[in-house]
Amino acid sequence: MNGKFFSGFVIGVLVKLVSDILYDKHKEQKSYKYEQKRFVEICEQMPDFIDEVKEALSLQPNNLVRDFFVILEWQCLNAENCFVFKDNGINNYLHKVQLLVDSGYVTDITPSNAKMFRMKEQFVDALLGK
Repeated sequence: MNGKFFSGFVIGVLVKLVSDILYDKHKEQKSYKYEQKRFVEICEQMPDFIDEVKEALSLQPNNLVRDFFVILEWQCLNAENCFVFKDNGINNYLHKVQLLVDSGYVTDITPSNAKMFRMKEQFVDALLGK
């Protein structure tokens, strides 16, 4: 009787373990699909900015650069080892970047009055199709 109870217990534990693993994998896949869909939706709202960032990232010396400034068209900025994107009032880059900040793809690291941001690796990987 004890042998049957023990084997039933072990089988029950194994079934629970396998079901938990499968459930976690399902949740992970569902979350990944949601993130992909959300990323595509965000990119569709700002194709001009996304194209400019992709182009900047694709240049060989810039492939490790993650920091960038968004300045107004009339402003000048001498910045090394980061990108500078100009908001001309029509392209609304500052608003688009704020959407990326709110979505967790970019972090606001503004040190002073010039708006500075850092791209997260998941954002860069998604842009570059990695």
